[in-house]
Amino acid sequence: MRELLFLVGLPFSGKTMQGRRLAAHLGISFWDTDEEICRRQGMNSVSEIFVRFGETYFREQEKILLKEELDLSSRMVVSTGGGTPCFFDLMSWMNQHGSTFYLELDWQEMQLRASSQDGEKRPLWEALEQKTEAELLDFFGPRITIYQKAHVRVKMGWDICGVYDRLIQS
Repeated sequence: MRELLFLVGLPFSGKTMQGRRLAAHLGISFWDTDEEICRRQGMNSVSEIFVRFGETYFREQEKILLKEELDLSSRMVVSTGGGTPCFFDLMSWMNQHGSTFYLELDWQEMQLRASSQDGEKRPLWEALEQKTEAELLDFFGPRITIYQKAHVRVKMGWDICGVYDRLIQS
């Protein structure tokens, strides 16, 4: 298993929560790209960056963060934003420079998690929250195709720490 472990998946798939758990389990660093970009921009949320600077600017910041500022020799878990792998060929880049884990999530669970979330909504979600499953598939389908290029798929409800441990033992 490579030193850098990248978590990818739909919004609300648990990338940050699972990433923190996996990093603690392994005793290594954790880095959330959305949180890091917000910190660097002095803003409270990705939505705020989208409103102020636009999605293109945000996607450029993701690329810079990963390709130019991530220490490739470090041992860490990196939680990416839902769109990160889908721009600038970053999924291929992550596959080349680390091990990638796709946290799968079904539509009903995504909608349940989104509707129960407190605080500011995530970018794109407000426009999608009233959509049918077919409409969500139209929007997220291309992303899922990219996520499926990950080295490892973690099914909803699986313990990522256990998945990682089994991979290491095999």
